[in-house]
Amino acid sequence: MIQKAKALSYQAMADLVQNRADLLSCNSFVCIAQPHLFGPQTTGWPEDSERWLNVFFEDVRPEHMSMIHELEAQFGRAIRVFNEELADKIIEFLLQCNERKDSEALFVNCAAGVSRSGAIATFAAEIFELDRKQFQKDNPGIAPNGLVLYLLRERWNLRTRPHQSKIPAHSHSNIS
Repeated sequence: MIQKAKALSYQAMADLVQNRADLLSCNSFVCIAQPHLFGPQTTGWPEDSERWLNVFFEDVRPEHMSMIHELEAQFGRAIRVFNEELADKIIEFLLQCNERKDSEALFVNCAAGVSRSGAIATFAAEIFELDRKQFQKDNPGIAPNGLVLYLLRERWNLRTRPHQSKIPAHSHSNIS
């Protein structure tokens, strides 16, 4: 059962993987910033498993959506935007992790540990009703990506039944 959610930078996650392998078997991880983007120094990065999910999408915010074509032209490549399929994949992973009987932490990383990872950690804290004060203490510098948080909440609300609590997709969380 997920009892704690922590947003990390890429470097903090790499340090954890390299120096705290003991944590890999008893916690859950969502990795957004994939190691091949940062160079070969991180061999041994975990593959997808029941405890580790690798996904990748850019830090695109709602205000960037109208500029995607210009950004792609500027960078000379396709921009990977967070979408419903990724939201569903993350939600399914989180739910499976939360089914385990033992208490565990959820670690989520992106490049800086602020926006994309902050959104997923915030969402997990909301749906698993984690202690708000502890969450804020564990994640003092996050600024959740609005598009990621919106789509996670929206997809969550589509999954929930009428008797379950719904998270307003457009609201500002009291957690972050």
